[in-house]
Amino acid sequence: MEQVQYWLEELERNRIDTPRWNQEKFVFEYDNVTVEVVAFLKLVRAVQSLRSLQILCENGLFIDFFTIIRCITDCLNEVYFLLETYPDQSSNVKKFIANFGETTIDKYLFPRTDVVESKKIQNSKARSLGKDAEFNKAQEGIGRIFKTFSGYIHSNYSHIMQIYGGKPTDLKFQLSGVPSCDQKLQHSKFIGEMVNSVAITIAFMAQKLSLEQLEKDIVKYC
Repeated sequence: MEQVQYWLEELERNRIDTPRWNQEKFVFEYDNVTVEVVAFLKLVRAVQSLRSLQILCENGLFIDFFTIIRCITDCLNEVYFLLETYPDQSSNVKKFIANFGETTIDKYLFPRTDVVESKKIQNSKARSLGKDAEFNKAQEGIGRIFKTFSGYIHSNYSHIMQIYGGKPTDLKFQLSGVPSCDQKLQHSKFIGEMVNSVAITIAFMAQKLSLEQLEKDIVKYC
């Protein structure tokens, strides 16, 4: 995880401006919310969330664990969507950036621009994985992941029931976390997969921003 964090900070040093303190709002903000800034911030969320996965898994908090995986996956899909035709921007990319820029601390309750449909964002990631039959397969897989992990975000029936169990004489909802070491070990495998996915997406952005050496360093690691 430290390596992934270093790569993102290296990308920031080379291509992303520094946010400035807004005394009126009492927050840090960027002077310009560009496509590069939005994509970078999505990766910031993804990288920090990798830390959350480790903590949640160690404590058996699997509902929140998979909720975070869904959030990371969404962020990565959005990076592919934002930079798919970079430096050109489709009308949907411009719409996404406009909506994102309207979610500042003083405006987020009343954004003027509609959000972009999730399927359009997911299709960009699918196109990066192949064409024709490969695209259809990727599209189906991405949609399945989105729908499955949505159940954790929206607290669906089966997703909540996963934390019910324990000793036969003491079955209950494991509100303090599932204690099973076997389940923790099994779930921990997702962390490595997510670290790799985040790293590959940083490499994708580095390639789009012409940071060839950074891209090569990441690809070599992955």
